Amino acid sequence: MNNKCEKSNQIVDRLLVAFPEFASSRERREVYDNDGPYTYMSYFGDFLLDRIDKDDNAEIVRRAFNFINDEFEHSLFNSYVWDLLLLELFSRLDMQQHYKNVANKLLTGRALAAFQTREGRPVE
Repeated sequence: MNNKCEKSNQIVDRLLVAFPEFASSRERREVYDNDGPYTYMSYFGDFLLDRIDKDDNAEIVRRAFNFINDEFEHSLFNSYVWDLLLLELFSRLDMQQHYKNVANKLLTGRALAAFQTREGRPVE
């Protein structure tokens, strides 16, 4: 397995540890253990949108955006992880103005810049 793929699988591991609510959710149960990171992140995106719809100030929503912010900072040189976050999370957050407003409020640093411009991808 190449380094990019290993790092993307590591993000799934971190995601499942950081969000036991997701790990035991309906969205997670639809993902099979051998599904790739894009599938996991896609379902996590659905999970996040559902939580935003319920209460965009909820602690789990803030934790999710902190997780995204941290992943952008720590994955600076891994374009595979950036693509994973951009494609599977940011594309969902871009679907409605309310989601965009929440993202613009809670994203910081590189994550906010990437969400607003879809640019600034890391150099390998």
